[in-house]
Amino acid sequence: MATSCVVRRANRPGAAAASSAPFGSVLATALVFLAASAAALGVGGVAQADVLRLIYPKAPTSLDPQLHPPDPAAWPVVMTAYRRLFDLKPGTAELDNANSVAYTYRVSDDGRVYTIVLREGLTFSDGRPVDTAAALFTFDRLMAGETGRLYFPRLKSLEVVGPHTFRLILDAPWPPFLASLTTPMASLISPGLAGKPPGHLDARTLGSGRFEVEAFKSDSLKLRIRPDSPSVPKLDRIEFLFEPDPARRLELMDQAQAHLVSGPPQGFAGTENRPLVLTPSCETRFLAFNLVRPYLKLRGVREALGLLADAALRAEAPFPVQGFFPTGWVPWAAPAVRPPEELEKRAAELLAQMGPSRAPLSLVYRYEDVEGRPDAEKLAAKLREHGLTVNLIALQGAYGRGILEKADWDLMLDWRRPALPSPEMWAGGFLDSRASIVGNPAGFSSGEADRLIAEFPSPDQQAERVRILRQLERLALEQTPYVMLRLRPAAFVVDRRLENLRPHPMWPDVWPLDSVNLDPFKAAPPPALPEPEKVMDFDEPVAEPWE
Repeated sequence: MATSCVVRRANRPGAAAASSAPFGSVLATALVFLAASAAALGVGGVAQADVLRLIYPKAPTSLDPQLHPPDPAAWPVVMTAYRRLFDLKPGTAELDNANSVAYTYRVSDDGRVYTIVLREGLTFSDGRPVDTAAALFTFDRLMAGETGRLYFPRLKSLEVVGPHTFRLILDAPWPPFLASLTTPMASLISPGLAGKPPGHLDARTLGSGRFEVEAFKSDSLKLRIRPDSPSVPKLDRIEFLFEPDPARRLELMDQAQAHLVSGPPQGFAGTENRPLVLTPSCETRFLAFNLVRPYLKLRGVREALGLLADAALRAEAPFPVQGFFPTGWVPWAAPAVRPPEELEKRAAELLAQMGPSRAPLSLVYRYEDVEGRPDAEKLAAKLREHGLTVNLIALQGAYGRGILEKADWDLMLDWRRPALPSPEMWAGGFLDSRASIVGNPAGFSSGEADRLIAEFPSPDQQAERVRILRQLERLALEQTPYVMLRLRPAAFVVDRRLENLRPHPMWPDVWPLDSVNLDPFKAAPPPALPEPEKVMDFDEPVAEPWE
């Protein structure tokens, strides 16, 4: 991993207040916001139809997409004001060719050269064209810093072919490369930034998205539609309000008629017109087995314990992971879910064949994991019901690091969030025997898995890619070094007329804001029943295949 560095940038006016201002001053500012918002309300208290309002817990420290370390609080703005060579279809890890800056692409036979043709006619908010020169400027700036070296480790150079065609050249094949180009850090930046003072992008944007920053204060941020936007959405503005208190966020939603609130207070169950919406992030709860332990080397034991983990932790949880990959990441159907009583019956049969463990099983979890202790207790109780002795251990500080370094544990409950929305990277991190204990905590080793990972094809070889991913999933399910249990949900309060929205599969706080249609808000009151679910339409034409 890249070493940390200190990024020096000019202070944005008011930035310090975002973290240090007392609640009273934030509240006073929020009331000013409410007064201004009240003037924009239509009949029946419905928000003005051309302004989308959202409330988030924290203001960004900077809007620079290539800031190191990256600031996730900026991503809802970055993903709206900027565009990237590629984007993902909502709720999936599949490239959205129809809504990307790249018109088409191809990959060389050796997997090292990506030839990309850009759509013509796109511009940045300063009027400059989105062309090869802009791509060269973006990637030169990106790779000069720690962010580029961390998230694009194989990118070596960019080669100009024409005004809208260029090649990205890697020093070695790296199948997750296209996935890396969908991240906020890969947002294309106008060459007009050259010569500007440090920190110019802290409170401004120079992207090719349909919106640009109008005003950025410590407690709020406004995006306005670009006057030159080639495809104007039915929005004039997007307004973000930043409020750290979840109860206050909900109160402001009711008073200011905001459309979406991130992170409602604990215990809030939603109302008819402002339902609580849970969306799956890609952060996955998993159970790992230490394959160094003699008892856990027995595949039947791992299968039995995995079935009991299923029964204890997955059966009634939201967003269960069925199979090995996070939900929505692979194009085939997930394995069928068996009822808990059937799981336990099969587990009991296997444990009777394998015999009991001679020593207590240690079940470890991270001390800072809020759900770690309750999950561990549920699993331990289920294992004890079947005659196993289990000791719970919270990993904390030097003591916890020592346990991990010595692999002195039997079962581990943990969460993992991938760096990229890439099924091949997910499989490699868990199943590659060359990965460290952080990447492959079970110590899993399979010559077949290593071979499949090493031979993984480029993303344009879709049929071969799917074949290898299915083989890796089969290995993972048959060998059972891990049990993937559930995805961590992210909670929002969303006006019922926007329930059709689907957040980004990697970053649940990022929603496709520039595709929102607020026409339903022109009528009041809200409809009595939820509208039927529909697929959101995109404005860009469908890309033609490479010829």
